[in-house]
Amino acid sequence: MARSAIGVFDSGLGGLTVFKALARRMPEESLVYFGDTARVPYGSKSPEAIARFSSEAARFLAGRGIKLLVIACNTSSAWALPAIRRAVKVPVIGVIEPGARAAVAAARVRAPFQIDAWVLLPDHMHCIWTLPADDSDYPARWRMIKAGFSRRIRTTAAVSASRESKHELGVWQRRYWEHTIRDERDFAAHLDYVHFNPVKHGHVTRVCDWPFSSFHRCVAQGMYPADWGVEPAVTVAGERACPAG
Repeated sequence: MARSAIGVFDSGLGGLTVFKALARRMPEESLVYFGDTARVPYGSKSPEAIARFSSEAARFLAGRGIKLLVIACNTSSAWALPAIRRAVKVPVIGVIEPGARAAVAAARVRAPFQIDAWVLLPDHMHCIWTLPADDSDYPARWRMIKAGFSRRIRTTAAVSASRESKHELGVWQRRYWEHTIRDERDFAAHLDYVHFNPVKHGHVTRVCDWPFSSFHRCVAQGMYPADWGVEPAVTVAGERACPAG
């Protein structure tokens, strides 16, 4: 290639919509696309297989001298982004995090709230919000976030007849667990629970290694040491969490 290109990867051909959008927005850039049609769909594969297939595709594109890699596959963005970033030395961008950030930012403009903690995992998330005084309408804010994210994300997830009749995508579960923080001790316990969740579910062995977490902001603010949750063993919201090994 005459100059370094931006690589775009998807498990199939659906990511061509992202490829075309990039071409429209950045006509001066060279683009190269890789679709793993031999192993599509990724959604039915194990997390280990998704990480392995995605990393192999990333290394293939990196071998072509790309300067940036865009993961246009929802499944790979959700389950394999840390593995992909370890596999290649170029910057890697997924589609889940930017869509989520944009949806949350838009919702906060319409209905402000403070984000105390947030962790985004492959198949669920945890967050702690502080709403304005005399305002407890968190369901409206969730509706805004869900709708905003769904408009921004390309999905091929199967949709039931019930969801289709309500114009719902197969991205979100309909219900969620909520809890009103009682006091400072309760807040601290849930703050720990949220930030330790990636370790609890086996995605990383150290809290600091999960990139999609407000933990890093809390460390910068002096709320946690950078090695929190590693040594010694900690008790998180009633669950004893022991360091691996």
